[in-house]
Amino acid sequence: MNNPASPLIEGRGLSLTLGAKQLLSGVDIAVAAGEIVTLIGPNGAGKSTLVRLLLGLMKPTSGTVERQPNLSIGYLPQHLTIDPVLPLSVRRMLTLTQRASLTEQEQALTQVGVAHLADAPLETLSGGERQRVLLARALLRRPQLLVLDEPTQGVDFAGEAALYQLIGELRTRHGCGVLMISPRPASGDGRHRPRGLPQPAYLLRRGARIGAPAPGVPGAVRAAFGGQTGGLRPSPRP
Repeated sequence: MNNPASPLIEGRGLSLTLGAKQLLSGVDIAVAAGEIVTLIGPNGAGKSTLVRLLLGLMKPTSGTVERQPNLSIGYLPQHLTIDPVLPLSVRRMLTLTQRASLTEQEQALTQVGVAHLADAPLETLSGGERQRVLLARALLRRPQLLVLDEPTQGVDFAGEAALYQLIGELRTRHGCGVLMISPRPASGDGRHRPRGLPQPAYLLRRGARIGAPAPGVPGAVRAAFGGQTGGLRPSPRP
């Protein structure tokens, strides 16, 4: 059984060097149950690499990763390529790599607000609808930890805040931890801020250096997540 007092997943002093290139250097990160941790940074900053280390898909050059025993993880990928020549319904996509009863499928789709699309061809969905279906697929694993790689990719301006609010509601309903990736760093004028991200959110800079917390996010957005958010911090430097 998981210990609620300890993180679901934790990386300490994580560094990764491939060839002559250092991708990560001394990163500490932890995600606890009921906590949302957001990584912000441009492409190539090391966000996805850090997540792969945490999930055990890559091994760090140095540092350690600890996961609670039998940790159940739901994953929303950054990219999903659909071949229009091979029609795929929403129901079929939900069960491509896992088993789920019709009732379980309907419950998951209902939670994300797209139960009416259960029999729709996947290629006909909008960007926001597709991301919600992928989120439903992740929920079928009954995750203790949700890992969301750019969950608002392909979603329009109006849909972003709604999707972030949904993620916050799912966190509250299931008590799961959430590790979320966003490609856009915050800016002082807010024009490039990931809309709807909770505070604090931490910036992963080039060279895998961890920056200071991003500027404040509007109170209405923060309220959608209940203020229960976490952050990414650097390892202490000698």
